[in-house]
Amino acid sequence: MSGEPDSCSICGTAIPPGATRCPGCGAVWGDANRCPHCHATAGVKPVAGGYVCMACGKPREVKPGTTVFPGAAPFPLGKVLGGEAPPVAAEPVQAPAQDAPVASAAPVVMPTTPVAARGRAAGLRFAGIMLVAGGVLLGATAAMLLPGIAGIVGAAALGAVGVGLGGLSLRAASRQHDVADHQSHTQRELGILNLARARDGVLTVTDVASGLGISIAEADAALTAMADGSRIWAEVTPDGFVRYVFREMQTAGPRVRVDASATSEEEEALAELERELERDRNL
Repeated sequence: MSGEPDSCSICGTAIPPGATRCPGCGAVWGDANRCPHCHATAGVKPVAGGYVCMACGKPREVKPGTTVFPGAAPFPLGKVLGGEAPPVAAEPVQAPAQDAPVASAAPVVMPTTPVAARGRAAGLRFAGIMLVAGGVLLGATAAMLLPGIAGIVGAAALGAVGVGLGGLSLRAASRQHDVADHQSHTQRELGILNLARARDGVLTVTDVASGLGISIAEADAALTAMADGSRIWAEVTPDGFVRYVFREMQTAGPRVRVDASATSEEEEALAELERELERDRNL
């Protein structure tokens, strides 16, 4: 591919002449590799009937200069920095160097606990509606069959029991629905944190959408809600793309233990040297 940059805009590795992708991280470049769907700069892979994007898996047109990766799998958890999505390739070139473990290419499977809670909520809601309807029906029947005061009392009692039990069931259904929403929200955040840990603390909306199997809008809303400006912040790249940085999950530098006694000895030696120099100047 002609027009390759001097160095990779993602990892800074020098690009040798004639290279079609970065030998350090595997990124590609150029408008020919720009996906019209997810707007990531990524290669394509052949499938039955055409080619699909390595970043989002949607159909792509192969243009002059488009990088094709034969037999490669889509890369839903690609490290998209500024829209640049380095592909996982089966191309006979140098493999991308990886400083952090790469998560599985399969979407993260979310636990089914929220589904069970929503099922219980639906069952309780149905039971509540039936109890309310049954209480009203039994009350009306008692009023018609029992004469005088007895009919009125029976209708009121049966109606009160049915409506009361139905109300309790509907209230329990509402609580179960709230529990399901909380569990779903918590598990989605855990899924995003797992993705961030696998990608060295940097994610984009496309990473989250493809990794968790959710829509772009849902991924954008989840990341926006998590970005508190302290532990997680959003920053805009020079290309105009938004990436989210999880500061606590980024690789920390090596810790160096400083020996306090050694430091004190060095300071004392320096002080003694300064005193000797001062005496020499006075002489």
